[in-house]
Amino acid sequence: MAWKKEKIDFKYNFKVYWEILKEHKSMFFALLFVTLTVEALLIVDKFLFKKIIDDGTEFIAGTIAQAVFVKTLFVLASVFIGISLIRTIGKWFNIHLLNVLDAQLIWELKRKYFNHILGLSHSFHTTHRTGSLISRLN
Repeated sequence: MAWKKEKIDFKYNFKVYWEILKEHKSMFFALLFVTLTVEALLIVDKFLFKKIIDDGTEFIAGTIAQAVFVKTLFVLASVFIGISLIRTIGKWFNIHLLNVLDAQLIWELKRKYFNHILGLSHSFHTTHRTGSLISRLN
């Protein structure tokens, strides 16, 4: 038996998924904020290393004193460690929020379509196999 290849309506699928996602706006925007913050912190360490190289060049040229250069290195190292900790914690929150949001969206999609299947007429259930319906739902 040859299967008929059905065209997937991505526009409809996205619309249904977006309607469910609208119910979780706060979590979605929290996830977006955490993601953007973590990604922005990836840029900051590039500027820190730029500052180290610039100050190192000035130190070698003799335009700044050793005490100033060492103090700058300690400050930049402290900032780098702080940013690394914030980035690590932010990445954990990013993954956690993404997992929670994904689980809630999948649960609501399954609930919506399971309730739809339960609401179908008796004749539909007598003409379709239960196993095929459940496997399509998963």
